[in-house]
Order: sequence, then structure tokens, then C-alpha cells
Amino acid sequence: MLNVLVVEDDEQTLAEIVEALTDHGCRVETASTGRDGLMFAVANSYDAIVLDRMLPGGLEGLGMLSALRSAGVLTPVLILSALSAVDERVRGLARRRRRLSDQAVRVHRTDRCRSMR
Repeated sequence: MLNVLVVEDDEQTLAEIVEALTDHGCRVETASTGRDGLMFAVANSYDAIVLDRMLPGGLEGLGMLSALRSAGVLTPVLILSALSAVDERVRGLARRRRRLSDQAVRVHRTDRCRSMR
């Protein structure tokens, strides 16, 4: 069973991610701010982290990722972003160079994803 940390502040998005991961047999823990996510990720061992790019509380997603890597946490990270500007996507990918398993993903509407099944 994979142990996954999901750091997402939008309740509906969080619920959908958690449902999908648990349906696939993952054990999921959640945090709604970058600071809480950082504390969980440093204190616990996860197989993967799903990380929202825009988070409240003074520590956004890329800041959390930088702090994780500085702390020596090498857990693979999937970055979720609703930011569509090319420079914002490139900024997220530039952080990826530190760890090849980090991924930046453009978020799509879940109703479109469901209709493609």
C-alpha cells in the first residue's frame, strides 16, 4: 500500500484526489497549507506527495518543495497547478531539475476527465 501525502487547500479538489487515491488502494494523509504539509513531510515517510502549486499560509507549493529538498526529503512530488501561463509552468519545471521524479501537471476539470473514461 502506497503512503501518499496530499497538500491541497481546495476542499472539493482535495476530496476528489483522496477518493481517487484511496480507490486505488493508497493510504492518504492530507494538509491544507504549505507549512502543515512541510511538517508532515519532514516528520513522516511517504511514497509520494501530491502538492498544490498555490497554497495559503505564507508557504506556497514551490516554496514547500524547496524546503523539502533543503531538508533532504527526496520523496517524489507531483505538482498540481491551475496556473496556465507558460512562465508559471516553466518556473515549476525549473525546480524539477533537482529531482527527476518531481512532476508538474496541468489540472483539468474533473468532469472532463470522467467523461473520457
